[in-house]
Amino acid sequence: MKKKGYTVTFPNTDENLIRAEEYFILTENDQEQKLRIQDYKQTYKIPGLYEYVLVDLLKYNTHNIISDILINEVTKSQSIASELSVLDLAAGVGLLGQCLKDKGVTSIVGADVVIEAAEAAKRERPNVYNKYYVEEFPNVTNEVHNELENAKFNCLVCASALTGGLPASAFAFAYNLIVGGGWIAFNLKEDLLDTQSQHNGGKMLATIIKEGILSVKAKQSYQHRLSVNGNYLNELALIGVKISDIPQTMIND
Repeated sequence: MKKKGYTVTFPNTDENLIRAEEYFILTENDQEQKLRIQDYKQTYKIPGLYEYVLVDLLKYNTHNIISDILINEVTKSQSIASELSVLDLAAGVGLLGQCLKDKGVTSIVGADVVIEAAEAAKRERPNVYNKYYVEEFPNVTNEVHNELENAKFNCLVCASALTGGLPASAFAFAYNLIVGGGWIAFNLKEDLLDTQSQHNGGKMLATIIKEGILSVKAKQSYQHRLSVNGNYLNELALIGVKISDIPQTMIND
């Protein structure tokens, strides 16, 4: 498992670690370092590491699934990819953004909470994003809020952030930036998508679907990736159309 001068190994354990605890051992220059998969600040700093661990070793596939289903639905609606103006929430190193660009999307703006994500995206995919915001939604300045609103996004994508704890308020803020009739695409563990869920993001999303705020056009259960001990981790990809804004009463972190 060698690439770019380092070696990656996974823990030899039968223990089912929760996703927040999953880790790997990085060996570089004879020095070992234990890194959690969700320790984005550290993994993004090392060129190619995140993609190597997630895509090459753990067969992460969400970026392909979401982009495929989204563009298929856009095409079925008699529209084309180049008409999309995309806000990529929790964009990370730009895996989903790259997929969308490869499918003909020309206007993509990224947003993430850590500067290392923006730096990695610029380093590894310099031609994907028209702009990349490092912001903690919804806590942005009036200037940034106005910029985002004036962009008139007609598509929101959010890959692999909701299950891991992206605040419901961050998703709702981004959702409410999208014009009415715009596309919404995300993934989530299916059992979290419930109006009685203890997971605030899953509860809010289930509620807006039930209340007709989001109209579901397609959904698909799929293999998200492997766990560090080789088990399948499945998620639900969902594509919908925004009908109206999410009211503040439905947002609870």
